[in-house]
Amino acid sequence: MTETVQNISSSKALKLGVAFSLVFSAFIWVAEQYLFLEQQLLPKPEGVPFWYFWQLNEPNFITRLSAWGLYIGHQVSIWWLIYAAQKERPQYTDGLHWFNIAALAANAIFITLHLIQTAIWYDGLAQDVIEQSAQWSVIVLLFVVLMMENQRRGMFFGKKLNFVTAASTGVEKIPRVLLCLGHNLHLLVSPHGRHLRTHHGIFIHVSIVTARQSVFHTCSPKP
Repeated sequence: MTETVQNISSSKALKLGVAFSLVFSAFIWVAEQYLFLEQQLLPKPEGVPFWYFWQLNEPNFITRLSAWGLYIGHQVSIWWLIYAAQKERPQYTDGLHWFNIAALAANAIFITLHLIQTAIWYDGLAQDVIEQSAQWSVIVLLFVVLMMENQRRGMFFGKKLNFVTAASTGVEKIPRVLLCLGHNLHLLVSPHGRHLRTHHGIFIHVSIVTARQSVFHTCSPKP
């Protein structure tokens, strides 16, 4: 039986995660005004309909290593925690399991490191992946969540679809946060100008959902 921390409820931890997202986003705004420097960005090629503008014009080995190193480290740490949690087969509880605390800490650490990496080397994953990959990762996430929630909420107006229930048996073991959030987070950088507000909104959303998915195997409110 896994140990739990009962003096901190999962709902309280989730609220703290939301508060962290808002405070950290405000800190990013301040950093962008006073710490981050304008960068020479890669111009949009002719004939490319979708383009992520915030890419360095001259990336190098270090910029790529810093971006991909943090992304892989983030994924591996969360994958390991999910594996450890499934191996222990814990009971659902109102408190936090040790792996919930570890997941919250890991996400907070890698989000902070990503900001530092952006301030120093700027580039994210966009140099090596197409912009649509982030969009499709969200589509896959929504598709899988619909399958997972079919048995509890139904697919259409509470009506459950039997073939979806049968197909979702193995899908339920997939941690939702791994489907897209790590990819989207490490794709984002901190732009200047008119797109700043949009990026802040995306960052807040990604951070809040990441916090929600960190309290797995608890009785926190369902999404």
